Amino acid sequence: MPQRNCSKEKQLIAKTSRRVILPLNQEIYNRMIDTHQTYREYVDTMLTECPELFPSDIQAGYTWHDILSSKKMPEVPLRRIKLKQPDANGKDQVFTIAPSFMMPYMTGYTDEVEMALLSVNRV
Repeated sequence: MPQRNCSKEKQLIAKTSRRVILPLNQEIYNRMIDTHQTYREYVDTMLTECPELFPSDIQAGYTWHDILSSKKMPEVPLRRIKLKQPDANGKDQVFTIAPSFMMPYMTGYTDEVEMALLSVNRV
């Protein structure tokens, strides 16, 4: 059996997230998603108020990339942005802007699972 090659150095194996989660309720999101200018104003406001939510390369600017629709939840379209600054390998950086009322992987609404999450914490 070959000997394992181990190292005590920590290595980053996981990819960095390509999602930006913004605090939005569903009513406001549904009104903003189709209006390009209103949605951009909101993203720019959040960029000013909460820059930690965004990747650091966004300071060079961004453009709208496209709108995605999930097979699981087609009623909630997601916008994607493309950063003007490419990554270290020269590739485009595209991020999905997701609202906070959605669970990761578009598995449901946070309101629907809120009580289940609270009951787990009590045990």
